[in-house]
Amino acid sequence: MRKPLKNPELPPGAIVETYEDGGALRNDGVTLTPASKNPWYVLATVAGEQDGASIADIDHDLHANNRRFWNGWMCQGMEEGERAALAETLGLSEKALAPLSAEEMKAVKARFKKAFPQSAPEKMIPAVNEMADFRLVYFLNTCVLAKCYFARRALFHQANFIRGADFHGAHFLLGGSFSGAYFTGFTSFSKARFTGRAGFQETYFAEFAWFTEVQFNAIAEFQRSRFIGLVYFKETRFERGADFSDGSFKTRTLFEKAEFKGTVPEFFHREMHQNTNFTDDPKLWPNVTAENAKQGKRAYTRLRQVAAEIYDPDLEHFFLRQEMKCKEALAGRFEKGLFVLYRKFADSGISVARPAAALAVLWALGAAMFAGYFLAPMGHDVPDTVAASPGWSGIGLSFANVLAFLGLSRAFFTEVLAALPISLKYFAGLQTIFGAVFFFLLALGLRNRFRLK
Repeated sequence: MRKPLKNPELPPGAIVETYEDGGALRNDGVTLTPASKNPWYVLATVAGEQDGASIADIDHDLHANNRRFWNGWMCQGMEEGERAALAETLGLSEKALAPLSAEEMKAVKARFKKAFPQSAPEKMIPAVNEMADFRLVYFLNTCVLAKCYFARRALFHQANFIRGADFHGAHFLLGGSFSGAYFTGFTSFSKARFTGRAGFQETYFAEFAWFTEVQFNAIAEFQRSRFIGLVYFKETRFERGADFSDGSFKTRTLFEKAEFKGTVPEFFHREMHQNTNFTDDPKLWPNVTAENAKQGKRAYTRLRQVAAEIYDPDLEHFFLRQEMKCKEALAGRFEKGLFVLYRKFADSGISVARPAAALAVLWALGAAMFAGYFLAPMGHDVPDTVAASPGWSGIGLSFANVLAFLGLSRAFFTEVLAALPISLKYFAGLQTIFGAVFFFLLALGLRNRFRLK
């Protein structure tokens, strides 16, 4: 059972009290330990801590030195081919990932001796095969782990980043958990890579959150997360699906060119800001299969509702078309055939060109058949006006059949229709039926394309 909030007007992760030792108390009653007493943070700051007000004030030279100690420790025992591949992924040199030298290890031990004077450094330095444990840590200074490699799962459960955090280009081999974490300042995960599961459940982002070009190779979990500031998921790749159910986006949210594979992202019961952007390119969304159609149908239904709520009719119809693909995959043989025809001839109600082309083909085929019949030297009993101009008569009769609702057949071609052989009469009837269908699809496409009411 959760403890009551100290201050109901503040979010659960907000700091309501700080301690002399550098620790803090969250609004939900959770006590945080100071980062300076966390062995993993000490390993990440061998060269020194950042003292800027935010990630805009990062000392990049200092971080480069810290990153060298971190990656050198994390990559020890790694084969050269594996190290070369990782270096390319991180955008660093192989030398930057080489095992720490004796001199560098001396600096690491000195840093741990200073942080933990009562313990031997060898006992406090984390093991490479352990999870990077930053749980319940209070980061008073800016946390910078950009382009750092995590050989095991990284845990930041309920950590508090008071001055923001920079995980730009970080590589989480077995994923990471930031569930319940609280980011007060500007936060960047841009170009980070989560090979394993990424957990951001109940995570709170008070300011700008940057997830541009992040690669989630496993499921990305953002349930009940809250984004108060701008959030960018531009060109982010979700390989195995994403769950944003519950929680909220309080301001502009950008999913421009974000790529969703595996399963359709879920936004059930989530508060969406009106200035939310998705890219309506089918190539960026999962291929519909029998395995994901049921989940996809529900997810697209919700996304269509989201598009309606943010007043984006084009996006709304895109999600409708995607939803219909899922329905097609779930339908029986006969119903599936109807879905296929609707998609082929009308692009599920959005195309103008396809039904217009179908009408043109239907009209041209009829014109050729009727004109050919009128021109054939077979002694047809047709009115003199038709015999005098068989080509134009065929064109006109076909047009009148295709657009039968105009009444042109009754006005000008009653005698001609009566004189036709039974086969052409049947064809004229089919023209009327299919002409009405294609014209309806054309009108539907015009309505949806130009948002006519």
